Amino acid sequence: MKPAQSIRIRHDLLGAGWANAALIVDGTVTIVSGSNRSDALGDLVTAARLLAEGEADARCAWEGERHETRWIFNWRSDGLRLRILEFSLNERFWDDKDGRIRVDVILPRLEVTRAVLLAADEILYHHGAAGYRAEGVTHPFPTTALERLRSALPASEAAA
Repeated sequence: MKPAQSIRIRHDLLGAGWANAALIVDGTVTIVSGSNRSDALGDLVTAARLLAEGEADARCAWEGERHETRWIFNWRSDGLRLRILEFSLNERFWDDKDGRIRVDVILPRLEVTRAVLLAADEILYHHGAAGYRAEGVTHPFPTTALERLRSALPASEAAA
């Protein structure tokens, strides 16, 4: 698998407790949705922080009304592999190998963690922590997790 060159994540709150993440890898867009009954943004920020701190693997799951989407990160010699797997309602507790592959790409670790940081910063800038909760999100904005991610990145990258 050839490593991708660029990644961007745009996290949008849709009101009434729903969110979408547009994952843009080398210009290809994949939309991942989840209910804010789970801490989707907080879990993604925490996974990125673990990667920034040097963990080889990290994951998070976004719950939907009739599906679950898993973001699975694994460090390999050629970069960070990101797989996004989707499971229907009756499959959500199944093994990873049983999921429908939405994304399977190799990316630079620093680019992934920076993309998550920028997506969360964008939400905070546009909504603020109180506005985030006002959008129907059941969990508070992940302020502490975001600051821990920011401090785990090299200073030049966290400020970029």
